[in-house]
Amino acid sequence: MNAPVYRIPPTIVHANEPMPLSSVPWTRKAEVMEPVWRAGITGKGCICINLDTGYRPHPSLPVPKAVRNFTGSDRSDVTDRHGHGNHTIGSNVGRNGLSAAPEADIKVGKVLGDSGGGSNTAAGLEWAAKEEGDVVSCSWGANTTQVDSRTQRALVLAEECGKWIFFAAGNEGYRGWNTVGSPASSPNCVAVASVTEAGAPSSFSSGGPRVDVAAGGSYILSCGLKGNLVMMSGTSMACPTFCSDAILLRQTMKMLGMSVYLTSRGLVQFFKSENFLKDAGPVGRDPRFGEGISVTSQNILNWIKARITEFA
Repeated sequence: MNAPVYRIPPTIVHANEPMPLSSVPWTRKAEVMEPVWRAGITGKGCICINLDTGYRPHPSLPVPKAVRNFTGSDRSDVTDRHGHGNHTIGSNVGRNGLSAAPEADIKVGKVLGDSGGGSNTAAGLEWAAKEEGDVVSCSWGANTTQVDSRTQRALVLAEECGKWIFFAAGNEGYRGWNTVGSPASSPNCVAVASVTEAGAPSSFSSGGPRVDVAAGGSYILSCGLKGNLVMMSGTSMACPTFCSDAILLRQTMKMLGMSVYLTSRGLVQFFKSENFLKDAGPVGRDPRFGEGISVTSQNILNWIKARITEFA
């Protein structure tokens, strides 16, 4: 199968009112996050690789440690002119309360052009696989369940290189069958569906047997292109939200001397076995929530306390 043009799912931008810069998303309530951060679990020492529409400087974003453009001849030009990239990066590693991992670093691969599509995304995944880093955040896909061969090889390579790879499940809704698109349909990544603040499935969120986990994706506040904050909805938002939680887990495992070399399937089972996922819907795995909703930031502190007697 030849590689399709992968695109951003039809994300909803809520631009009806300005958001104060002091605002934080509902997924990062201070009473939940601050005890985790005070314990030193901030993502420090971890690197997230974001593959999207690029990056633009923002007061709440760190300067990337590395950049690569896969959409044009200038490899160093990763300027985000769309807005989707900055928003997902903010949920990945944003400062000022926007992400779970405010001290993690970021690397940026611009794999989607200014219109939100790209035909060289597999090259971006190959680059991410070989770069120093911990997690890879991808909020894009295609309306097919088949993964092209080059993308599939790149996902396997990323796993072999020790990366945890996260993909948005898609915004096709769930109509009783598998609507999870490619590459999220691959078993070599974690497919993330979206839920509302009330814990219900987001109406737009794709579903089916390939959904692994769910995270907050409705009305998510993050970085805009003008130094502002923008609210968006989509599995594009749920993916980096879950990825940010995973950065905290990755940091903790490193602190404990644990191996972080887990396949995507192994990682999902680890989240489940260590009670980092809240079961929702029918008991056990189901097509809307997968193995459960990410509550890593709420549960990780107890997990750490059970294994470390003294920490900052």
